[in-house]
This record gives sequence, structure tokens and C-alpha cells, in this order.
Amino acid sequence: ARFVRQQSGGAPAFNSTAVVPTEAFAARRSSGLRRGDSAGGSAGRPPRPTEDAIELGLAWIARHQMADGSWSLTNFHTGRPGYANEHTAQLSSDTAGTGLSLLCFFGAGYHHRDDRYQDNIRRGLEWMLQHQGEDGNLYVSQDEESNKAAALYSHGIGTIALCEGYGMTQDPKLKVAAQKAIDFIVKAQNKDRGGWRYAPGIGSDTSVSGWMVMALKSGQLAGLKVPEETYQKVTKWLDTAKGGRGQEH
Repeated sequence: ARFVRQQSGGAPAFNSTAVVPTEAFAARRSSGLRRGDSAGGSAGRPPRPTEDAIELGLAWIARHQMADGSWSLTNFHTGRPGYANEHTAQLSSDTAGTGLSLLCFFGAGYHHRDDRYQDNIRRGLEWMLQHQGEDGNLYVSQDEESNKAAALYSHGIGTIALCEGYGMTQDPKLKVAAQKAIDFIVKAQNKDRGGWRYAPGIGSDTSVSGWMVMALKSGQLAGLKVPEETYQKVTKWLDTAKGGRGQEH
């Protein structure tokens, strides 16, 4: 089966115990607007331009969440009058769109057990868990061209999101999925060159490898298992690619 069934007949049930972030994520707190505030300043507090701008951006992302809980890079305008579809994307990835959107909320200090945006984040995480393959792969198949070029990029982005979500809450349900995503990255590494490219085990590319290293580091900071050998291999690739010495970079 392509998808992991988290529970019979429904979405995965997230743990409801107290939020205990790992040490690396303990300083993350939502520093923007809280309940009762509105962007642009409110009675009782001076304007905070940066925080207010972030909150306006997050509200925009929340409004463009798809009905199934995902975010789409190409279909966010669907069903929203006034949005022009003037450009056709070259590649599409709901996995990447969802992962990047979740990372915006996590970066601002919000998570699926917080007050603001709780439902948006929870539904996004549920979508990712429901569509994770049995091998840990987070990429959801799209069109042929996107499948060729975007799959491992997307998995790396999705893995970072799961790792940050787990690191901020230590929700056991996220731990299982995030570790499986990390394990997929480890297995997909090119055994000879030490990096990653467009398909598991084939070639090495500095940009794809960069996303994978970020995902591995996020997993490590969240307390997940990342083999030291994996870091050693990618260090070998980066040394090879330095100065354009690698054939793929």
C-alpha cells in the first residue's frame, strides 16, 4: 500500500499530554500576536512592525490551506474568486507546499497544541502522516515531471517540518513518523558519492543534499537517531564538489 493507515477509519490521534520541547527547541515561543490582538497594533500595546508582518503572513497562509489539510503550490487559488491563474508552475508538490507552510508556523513559535493556528497546523500534520509511505517517504506523487525532479527535495522539506513539530512538542505520534522520514533519507544516500540527487541512491547534487543535511540536523536537534556515518559520507561529497570538482553539483 502506498499510504500508511494511522488508525482505522480516521486521522491519527495526536497525543494530548503536556508540551515538553527538546532542549534545542525550548526557546521557541510565539512572540507575535496572541488572542484578542489584530495585526497592525491594538489598544494597550505599541505596534510591532516585524511581528505584525509575520502574523499577517501566517494569516494569509492559513486562509489558503486546502480542504484536505494540505497546502498546494499550484492550486492555492482554487475556489477563491479574484485570484488570477496567470502562470503555470513548472513543478508541483503538495508535500513541499505543506512542509514549507508548516515551517512558517513553527518558525513563529506555533505548534499543533498551541492556541492560535492549532487547527491549521494539526490538519497539515495529519495530512502528512496519512500520506507517508510505508518506507517513510513523504512525497505524494504528482505529474510525471514533478515526480522526476521534486520528489527528494519535497521529502527533505517534509522531514524538516515533522522534526520541528516533534522537537517543539515531543508528541510520540510525530516521533514515529519523523524517525521513519529520517531513516528514508539515510537509505536514499548515494553509497559511493555520499550525497543525494533526484532519486534514491542515484547521483549526488549539492542542492538536494543541502535539504537532506538540514533535515538530518533537524532530526538530531529533536533527539532522533541519525547515524554518524551518514554525516561522514555527505562530508565526502561536499569535499568532492568543492570548487566544482564533482560532476554533479
